[in-house]
Amino acid sequence: MLNHFSPKMIAYSFQGMYCRHILAVCHFNCNLHRDERTTESDSAQIKVVYPKFKNGEATVRSLRVLPNFDYVEEIFNCMLGADEKKLDAARDALVKMTPAPMNTMLEKQPKEEAIQKHFQRKEKDVINVPPTELPTQVQTPVPQQTERAKPHCKKCGNPMKGHAKVTNCPRNQK
Repeated sequence: MLNHFSPKMIAYSFQGMYCRHILAVCHFNCNLHRDERTTESDSAQIKVVYPKFKNGEATVRSLRVLPNFDYVEEIFNCMLGADEKKLDAARDALVKMTPAPMNTMLEKQPKEEAIQKHFQRKEKDVINVPPTELPTQVQTPVPQQTERAKPHCKKCGNPMKGHAKVTNCPRNQK
């Protein structure tokens, strides 16, 4: 529900995300226990779907009553009923709880120090590390087969190439 109210492909300010979180929670709480839809004969309505991953096998789902959006009117009436002083106080409280940007929280390394570390790393000698096993202990790779075995008949054992002309095979006597 949270991704519905604040999609990740859009960047929001802290206040915007906070308000969208509140809306998502209100929507979820108002629609948590929705009843199943029923027909005129009081039987539950169902829907049959065919998901791709089931390769044609059906899945039966019960239909729910449509979502309730009454909380929107309650929030709107609450905002209209509030006086300007309360709204200003709420806005100021929201601004106060907004954290500082992440880039201001970090202690950056001085530029000169970073450049000095870079050149120190570049000045280090590259050491050739010898192998841990002796050359005699190194395993030789297993040679790969270059050609696949030719197919043979399972009944008579003759090669399958030109097998239709073999008269003594039980497969060809049918």
